[in-house]
Formats: sequence, structure tokens, C-alpha cells
Amino acid sequence: MGCTSSKYNIDSSVLPRPTGYDMSRLSTGDLVFFAQTNTVAQSLIHVATRSKWTHVGLIIDLPTLYPKHSPMLFESCNNYEDDLTDVLTGETLKSGVRLVSLRDRLQLVRDREIAVRELVIDESFDLENTDAIAIFGVVASFCRKPYEKSKLQLSLSASPFNQRQDESSLFCSELVAATLQRLSLMSSRKSSNSYTPKSFTKKSFGMLCGKHQPLTYIQSH
Repeated sequence: MGCTSSKYNIDSSVLPRPTGYDMSRLSTGDLVFFAQTNTVAQSLIHVATRSKWTHVGLIIDLPTLYPKHSPMLFESCNNYEDDLTDVLTGETLKSGVRLVSLRDRLQLVRDREIAVRELVIDESFDLENTDAIAIFGVVASFCRKPYEKSKLQLSLSASPFNQRQDESSLFCSELVAATLQRLSLMSSRKSSNSYTPKSFTKKSFGMLCGKHQPLTYIQSH
């Protein structure tokens, strides 16, 4: 399942509070969660998964290739409500897969709760020395992929019966799972389109290289 975004009025009296989280801590493989129910689709996701987290993205940190943009947020959405430029294409995308500066993204969403889960790598797995070009290659392979077209795939993502891998179009949690799998950070035994944002809040969800820390809020009510 993924997010549906729309522009709406912001009530400054109920804005989440920044927590002072240090963004420099983030690195490739960390997760970013967004809580939003400002549309019918998001409300349905909230009800179906019994979780307030209705959108998830993946941190991609490539300071040698993109020093001005890292850390970056890799995400898929069906209606972006901002005009951020996709780092890979140089275009302003209205939907689908994109890679954008995390700091720029967060500056435009002061109206919602946001949290992260940092990835702690096992000593036997050397992610820091993984070739940046290899990481870029995996990310670029999803470039220009549209947001999930199949309503059936979206509705079945919370079901154990959704095991048919199809990466022609991707919702947010499907993109995160598929990327982690291609980077060999997560098991491929479970299809990427059977993950929801809530799946990535669990203590364990098939990581091969280490574990994610508990949720830490960047903005909280």
C-alpha cells in the first residue's frame, strides 16, 4: 500500500513539533515513516492496517555522487503535493518513483508526524564499503516507474495471498521492499508487493544484514 497526497489547508495550531533529530545520522537502508490521513485512500490504509503510518520511504545516502542532496528519500506516491526535483531525472514528478533531498522533503511537510528507523548493520556485512555505483544502479533501475496501477495489488498488499512479484508499477512499501531486496539487504522469500508501511514497523521483517532500531520521531504531536 502507498500514500495518496493532496493539498489542503494547514492549521498551525496543531502542527507536529520538531524533535531536534540529527539528520546526519541517516544512511542507506534507514526507513522514514509518514502519518497522514487527509484523503479517503489514506484513511482506508489506516483502517486496513490499523497503523497511523500510511507512507514509507527509504534513505539513500550517496555523498560522493550527490553531496548537495544526501541523505535522500527514495519513495513512490500517486500525487505529490510539492514541486521538488527528482535527483535522477532533473524533473518535477507528479507521481511515481522519485529520489529527492530528504531535508527539502521534510521542510514541506510540517503538518504531519514523521519517524525514522535506523539500520544497524551486522559486523559481517560491510554496507559502508558497498560500491556507490552499485547502489546507484539499483536505485536507477526503478527510475520513471509509475505508481501502482493495479487497485487489486494495493488491496491485497496486506494479505498473505499477494505473492506475485510485479515491479512494473510500485506503491511506497513495495518500492522499499524491492530496493532492499535488490541490494541484498533483505530476504526475497516474500514478494515486495506484500509489504505495507506497517510491515516495516515490526521488530523483524526479513533483513539479512542487521536490524532496524525502534522508531524515533523527527516530528511528533
